[in-house]
Amino acid sequence: MNTIAQSYLDLQIYINATRLWGWVPLDIVAHFFGGAVITILLIKCRLNFKQVFVSIFILALSKELIDFFLAGKTQIVESLKDIIVTCAYPTMLLGVRRLQKKLSKRSSRQT
Repeated sequence: MNTIAQSYLDLQIYINATRLWGWVPLDIVAHFFGGAVITILLIKCRLNFKQVFVSIFILALSKELIDFFLAGKTQIVESLKDIIVTCAYPTMLLGVRRLQKKLSKRSSRQT
């Protein structure tokens, strides 16, 4: 195996084994914040929400496919969890924006 792939696998092993505050897997934190940072960057590039979400989903899916082929990772539940956590921030952002629009429409009707 070449050195880049081996370095990637070593980093992945370290991240999977590390716990923050003794119980929060660094893997979950990295996926959530990675998804959040990419979401913010794509929004700054003036993409609409659908484009942002699809981009995040494709990136997360691609990362899991790379893991599968490099590490022989066959844990489908783990891969699904990683994709869901990565897409959590953009999904929450969509919910907040929709709620915000609904509330602003209600308040404009009342005035």
